[in-house]
Amino acid sequence: MKKIIVIIAIIVIIIGIISLIKSQDKDIEEVLSKYETVENDGYGENGGYIVSKRTDEGYRYGYVNYKGKLTLDLEYNMIYRIPHLGTKDKVYLIVSKDGRYGINLNDKKIINYEYQYIDYNSNNETFVLNKNNKYGVKNLKGETIINIEKDYIESKGLYIYITDNERNYVCDSNGNEVQVNFNDIINKTENEKYYIKNTYKDEDYKYQISDIHGKPIIETEYSYLQYAFDDYFIAGNEDGKQGLINGKGETLINFNYTLVQKVRNTNIIRTLNIDTNETEIYSAELEKVCSMKNATIENKEGELIVYNKDNEIKLDLNGNIKN
Repeated sequence: MKKIIVIIAIIVIIIGIISLIKSQDKDIEEVLSKYETVENDGYGENGGYIVSKRTDEGYRYGYVNYKGKLTLDLEYNMIYRIPHLGTKDKVYLIVSKDGRYGINLNDKKIINYEYQYIDYNSNNETFVLNKNNKYGVKNLKGETIINIEKDYIESKGLYIYITDNERNYVCDSNGNEVQVNFNDIINKTENEKYYIKNTYKDEDYKYQISDIHGKPIIETEYSYLQYAFDDYFIAGNEDGKQGLINGKGETLINFNYTLVQKVRNTNIIRTLNIDTNETEIYSAELEKVCSMKNATIENKEGELIVYNKDNEIKLDLNGNIKN
């Protein structure tokens, strides 16, 4: 009898949750139906909406959050949500009003609407601003990092690149000058030991494994370089072939392939020779576990399936063959 009561209680709770969700969806639909245009802000399931109405001066835009609350009135020329920044309850918006740009955090203005240009760099979480042809930098709190008085600024990778009074120099995200080559762009990897330096040289880009200031850990330059996992990097040579190296620059998978890639959400390396359409799969320990022509790869339900019309192999997410 007790079990039956518990089951009934669970069913009632589930029905209540479903009804609440449906009610919330209906409420939001009713709110959004008031506007002439409705656009999802691109944040996904818990994103909000950029809404608009027509006026005598053209469309004016506002913002409705995921709860259906209007947090910005319909008085802006443009609204854009900055992707991959904030949370469902912490929304960063670039807005334009009367031809000038600023930043809002939810309904709070954190950077005044007085700039002709704003660019956000997700790598160092800074905003480059332009006002009357002078540049400066602010952080996510709206605090000034570099005064709006420089001739030109770009924020690339980890650093801020400044040209002023015919001088080029580099600053960190706190505005402190650092000893980084002005022609180098430094990007972090998922391994705090390694960074990737990108340098424009001989009318092409060259890549090296470096430290945080761009000092090479190994001297070899590559035409392509991407961090994979652990100590491993996918690299490309001047012939357009790719292979796998470690942090010491040692070749672990030869540069014989059209494509080398880390399979998404796994520690598995896949190679492809486009001339033969042959795929090879390497485990997290870099053991070759299979080779297959005309292969299709699917990652689902915690396993990787490699198959063609004649064969199928199932692997775990470290590349070990499953029985």
